[in-house]
Amino acid sequence: MSGVVLLEHPQHGGQLNFYAQHYGIPKAQWLDLSTGINPNGYPKPSMPETVLRDLPSDNDGLQQAACEYYGSDAVLMVPGSSWAIQNFPVVLLKQNPNIKQVLLPLVGYSEHQKAWLAQGVMADFYLDTPSAAQLKACDVCVLINPNNPCSHLLSKEMVLDIAQQLRQHSAWLIVDEAFIDTRPCNSVLMNGEENVIVLRSLGKFFGLAGLRVGSVVACDSILKHCETLLPPWALSHPARFIAKLAFQDSDWIQQTRIRLPHQASKLAELCEQVFADQLGSAWRILKTDFFVTLLCDSEQTILACHHHLCEQGIYTRLLDNHRGIRIGLPKNTHQDWQRLEQGLMCLAHTLKKETADVGV
Repeated sequence: MSGVVLLEHPQHGGQLNFYAQHYGIPKAQWLDLSTGINPNGYPKPSMPETVLRDLPSDNDGLQQAACEYYGSDAVLMVPGSSWAIQNFPVVLLKQNPNIKQVLLPLVGYSEHQKAWLAQGVMADFYLDTPSAAQLKACDVCVLINPNNPCSHLLSKEMVLDIAQQLRQHSAWLIVDEAFIDTRPCNSVLMNGEENVIVLRSLGKFFGLAGLRVGSVVACDSILKHCETLLPPWALSHPARFIAKLAFQDSDWIQQTRIRLPHQASKLAELCEQVFADQLGSAWRILKTDFFVTLLCDSEQTILACHHHLCEQGIYTRLLDNHRGIRIGLPKNTHQDWQRLEQGLMCLAHTLKKETADVGV
């Protein structure tokens, strides 16, 4: 796998056109596992003609459906959780212009860091869980729970303890719960802490990322300020219509909370079986209910792995630090699972061969 051409990889998962063009493989022939989005998402409903014709209405029942799903009345619907991530620094600096330092996960969704640095706020970083000293020194702490892409999951009690430590010096806690829908017992949505802001997304669990629907749960002053930044009709009529149905479909939600962890365990077991010879001090496998992340100390090895899978038309997410690849769940079909298994086995065979050649 030597001689890999370095690419300017797209910033996030998706954007498959880039790889389809570079590798000369038609887009329809790819197995796209790059996003961590539920590949068997909420089924497309039939929509009345008026949903496409008429302007959206705020009293269409979406707000009530979201509040019931999240178990909180302090919910603001926004055009994707990424919108909230981009605007939170502005909102919190308005609340407290003296914010100087934000505490962020060392590896995590990079848009958090970009948004704060764009406002001139200094950043400190933690591994997995921030220390008491770091919490005491920061003005804002960001938790991604569970972490994307490192999978680290904090208990509700741990998150609330962090919130309490921050509250002692009037600091804010932002909890990004984009991947937590399968584990609602870990969510802090319903606790109503004054210094806690929670982000939720319709994109991952419901598999509706294209709708760009997210939620902010926070105290009234934060929600009111966020609301002033929203444009008229911030959510499209089709987005509101489908989101409401998804939030209300308790049978689908319950079944998906069972199915996704089962599929993720299947993917993790496949990776552990295929890469058994590589696992050890240099290789690790991490799992959430939405994806598996393969980590390796060698940047060159990871770049080669990503390239080798792309040559087979299998698109995984290359981590920003080039120390791992994130593999999303395939659609729950025999064909997709078989193709992924064959691709990973081919990759593992190549790794084993190159290791043997180096040994010689």
